[in-house]
Amino acid sequence: MQYTEMTSIPGKLKQYLKAATAKSEKNVTQLPESGVVLRKQKADASKLSSYNSVCGFPNGPNLPLCYPFVLAFPLHMELMTGSSFPFSLLGLVHVRNDIIQHRPIAAAETLDIYCRTGSLFAADKGLEFEIITEVRSGDETVWESTGTMLCRCKVPAGVTPTPEKIDLSADYQATEKWQVASDTGRRYAKASGDSNPIHLYPLTAKLLGFPRHIAHGMWIKARCIAELESKYGAFEGKTGVQVQFKTPMHLPANVCFSHTPVDNGYCFRVADKNDEKPHLAGRVRIF
Repeated sequence: MQYTEMTSIPGKLKQYLKAATAKSEKNVTQLPESGVVLRKQKADASKLSSYNSVCGFPNGPNLPLCYPFVLAFPLHMELMTGSSFPFSLLGLVHVRNDIIQHRPIAAAETLDIYCRTGSLFAADKGLEFEIITEVRSGDETVWESTGTMLCRCKVPAGVTPTPEKIDLSADYQATEKWQVASDTGRRYAKASGDSNPIHLYPLTAKLLGFPRHIAHGMWIKARCIAELESKYGAFEGKTGVQVQFKTPMHLPANVCFSHTPVDNGYCFRVADKNDEKPHLAGRVRIF
């Protein structure tokens, strides 16, 4: 893979303008092979503190397990707003996210971030594609992620079917209630840089077809990890966290968080206030 070197973080306004004006191509059968790398990146202490606050992590010496996704997000946007990218960013749905943390990453550590396009699959509701991230400290890979996005469209012939989903269901031992405030999306957007209008206000979400603004999927994932670590201890070794995003969480929300230990890790779920309609299902694997 040939990675394009980036010398600075792209301007967010420019990327969102590109996203707003781009149109999806028809009959897409493969993704262009493209990648970008941004070197010598460090977490901003103020934004990291805000992220910890909104997600429920304590301020500590290491980055929260999901935080490298925040550092990589501008690169994801750069890939998906590039001139050769075949899908419009508007309307894409984040359906799955898998992370492997190889070791804890110090909050002050200098990192190189590599992002590239992955595979394209035919799904029931359209085409799914992967954005793959690798974070390195020197020559050491310390963190990696595969995010799977859905573009609702007609599926051309000849595209490989999406792999069978991993069963993340479990018999949960504990369930508790969460109240999620209306400003959660705005607070997470400020900390993470993901200012998609569907997450900010009822009006901005309605303009894009939602009845109310919705929580970021990666906020829900991070909030679950923070809660699990508060109960079972910090994930300090090699750890994988797989999640499937199910249905939007409209804000404000009353939800149920369920969890249980399983072999080599934990299963967890976030569902509506009646614990019936899931928003997210996931599993932590301790290697």
